[in-house]
Amino acid sequence: MALNAPLSEKKSDGKHNTGAKMTPDRAHNASQHTSVSASIVLFHSDIDLFIATLEALATATYQLKHKLQLFILDQSLDNVYTQRAQKACAETLFAANITLNYQTSTTNKGYGAGHNQTPSSYVGDVHIVLNPDIELDPLAIANAMDLFDGHPELAVISPCGRLIDGSVDRLAKRHPSLLVLLLRAFAPQSAQRLFTRQLSRYEYRDLCMAQFIAPIELASGCCMMIRRSVWQQLRGFDESYFLYFEDYDLSKRAAQYGVVAQCSQVKVLHHGGNAARKGMRHIFLFGQGLIRFFNRWGWKFI
Repeated sequence: MALNAPLSEKKSDGKHNTGAKMTPDRAHNASQHTSVSASIVLFHSDIDLFIATLEALATATYQLKHKLQLFILDQSLDNVYTQRAQKACAETLFAANITLNYQTSTTNKGYGAGHNQTPSSYVGDVHIVLNPDIELDPLAIANAMDLFDGHPELAVISPCGRLIDGSVDRLAKRHPSLLVLLLRAFAPQSAQRLFTRQLSRYEYRDLCMAQFIAPIELASGCCMMIRRSVWQQLRGFDESYFLYFEDYDLSKRAAQYGVVAQCSQVKVLHHGGNAARKGMRHIFLFGQGLIRFFNRWGWKFI
């Protein structure tokens, strides 16, 4: 599917400011008439990182005409944690351009199922699926709204990511092979260097991070911005995935309704880690999601 040429294109040097919070310094036409919502799912998520996520979200909504509708589902099943998280919301968002709907769950049905609990009345023209370890750039939302307005073929926007050390976090991916996923999850760097070509292809290392709009195959669920009509058509995530690969599955399905793209003007800072370092339960869930994804979308071994 061809992309329309942008009406205007701001040159980017690929740098991302990871220092002090900034205030957006320019107006956006799209922000005057496009509603935005976001959902965050908590499960014993780090409170300090969660606060940083909320602070960045509040800054990114500074110039919006309509309040961002924020839905938070707490699946921690822990009253003490819930009290801490609710206090963080109250102290961080008290003056923000955000309407908060904080809900607790009596069961943990998984990441995708949690985001799917977002009330349909809350979902804006643009819906943001957000991890509690992501800091949005101050202009991320406004730029995404402009892009969705100017490019009706866009279904999902994946941001350009940076890690806390300033290195590139390659959130966009190609359809993986079993070899690549196992290498990334378990192999030491010395072994990974033997398969640089396969890993580079999977991670889109040939993709210019400064490219205005770059169609991609798979977007990361740590931060995806989705057109409401697409979210509704898909009925959100497939809840048969508990934690891993639900974002890849959604990307594949969303591509039936429009373009999934990485956009250089939408930037985030990511504090995330990988499944293999989180214990045996995460390894099990990773394997479970892997098998389900390959069974549905095709196995690739090398």
